[in-house]
Amino acid sequence: MGHYRPQQPRSLANAYLQALKLRDDGMEQAIIVLKQYLDAQERMYGAMAAFQAVASTRTADWGTVPVLPLADASDRALAALFE
Repeated sequence: MGHYRPQQPRSLANAYLQALKLRDDGMEQAIIVLKQYLDAQERMYGAMAAFQAVASTRTADWGTVPVLPLADASDRALAALFE
């Protein structure tokens, strides 16, 4: 997950303060928890990201966040960082 915010840094590490209860597909659970955490952050602080993208081998519903190849996500994150 690429996540760049010039206004307010936010850690994505807090998404996993609670240990995952592994059932079925652990990777899918981790993706769902991360998405829920990001949605909660957006509701609390508002949408301020200059750039967000997902580069993943897994298919998941990321809403309006684009799913890009890693090279494209990295290029766009760097472009947003140095604008």
